[in-house]
Amino acid sequence: MMNYYLGAASIDQTLEELTTVSNPHYYVVMALGWAYATAFCSSRSKTLPYLYPGILGEQVRRKAIQKCIESRLVGEEDKTLLKSLRKAP
Repeated sequence: MMNYYLGAASIDQTLEELTTVSNPHYYVVMALGWAYATAFCSSRSKTLPYLYPGILGEQVRRKAIQKCIESRLVGEEDKTLLKSLRKAP
């Protein structure tokens, strides 16, 4: 199911829909972080703008970056970029 919603045909809509979720519960933040990390692995160019400050809540943004950094599917160059984003104000 995740592959369908993060596929080329619907990833834009899925990423927009995910931004509307604003529940601070731990498991919601974890699920959103995981969803953004999975989206990053399948479509870096469409997901990366969401990881800059200002679009997502700070908890979700940091969790998504953490999950991306922990992923074996993300290259070292991207991990370096993500680490610099993690430090962004």
